[in-house]
Amino acid sequence: MNELLSSVTLAAIIFMCLILWYYNQKQANALKKMAKSMLNMNIIEIRNRRDAKKKEIGGIDPLPWIQKYSGADFKLIDIKGVSSLPTWAEFRGEKGRVVVSPLEPDELKAATKPNNKLRFSDAETPLLGTRKDRVVTSVRSMVDDEVFDLEAQQVCQSLGLDWGDVTQLTFVVIE
Repeated sequence: MNELLSSVTLAAIIFMCLILWYYNQKQANALKKMAKSMLNMNIIEIRNRRDAKKKEIGGIDPLPWIQKYSGADFKLIDIKGVSSLPTWAEFRGEKGRVVVSPLEPDELKAATKPNNKLRFSDAETPLLGTRKDRVVTSVRSMVDDEVFDLEAQQVCQSLGLDWGDVTQLTFVVIE
């Protein structure tokens, strides 16, 4: 009799576990669908805001925009140099300069490293400066501003740069 009672109890526990597992799976699927619909709703809201701001974006003055996102304490004056391979633009300021590139900071450092095999490589100033205490590097993207890519594309076009679809920019401020 004890064996029968313990077998029935074990079967009931297993049956209850199966029922709980089944309903937990149903609830997990429902929560996944709800999360996906909320994400889609957020994407639609962001897209609507971006479309509204896209109409407002126009006539951005490139130098103040670059100064704002780079965090430079000085006013930028003009473009000092531009390169297409690797892609970067250098801006001269009152007390320093700013280098802007769509490359990651490590890629930019590697691509602009002076070639020590050249005879006159020491005669020119390295693009990213020589003193690390006077160089500030920052990366800006849509995380900072949801219309960053639209503004960056407009600034690149107004400067005559063709960097394609810009999703992030690396700003290097050299004082």
